Amino acid sequence: MTITSVSEDVPLAYYHLIIAFGATLCALSFIYLVFTQKYTVTKNAIFTLLLFSGMYYLAYSLVDKFYELSLKGEYIELKYAPPSRDRMLSKHEVSSVTFGSSGRSGRRCYVALNLLSGKRYKSAPLIGDVRYYQRVSVDLQKQLKSES
Repeated sequence: MTITSVSEDVPLAYYHLIIAFGATLCALSFIYLVFTQKYTVTKNAIFTLLLFSGMYYLAYSLVDKFYELSLKGEYIELKYAPPSRDRMLSKHEVSSVTFGSSGRSGRRCYVALNLLSGKRYKSAPLIGDVRYYQRVSVDLQKQLKSES
């Protein structure tokens, strides 16, 4: 049973957009620094590497949220945009399910799973009826408590 789901394309689009923007920015800044000859090529390369590392970290942090949560027997499956990050969690590991909204308009919300170990898994932004997703998180919390 799938509880929350957004298109996998949304987090992947953010990721690819930031990587493309970061690569372009890094290439242009490297070319500019080489032509102005203020610094050595080695310093320019180090600066460019640090700039791209920052962009990559930003892109990765956006994709580090699950886009689909499914209940499968005694397990919860979390699907991430890069399939290598998919997780299977035991229902007994989850201490609580939280809900929150972000943005000024309050139209974006998220569902988060808080584990007994202290880890937290947050969903990608869910766009739509906030009250619906709030009910979903309450129902999920009830299902997890009734089976443990």
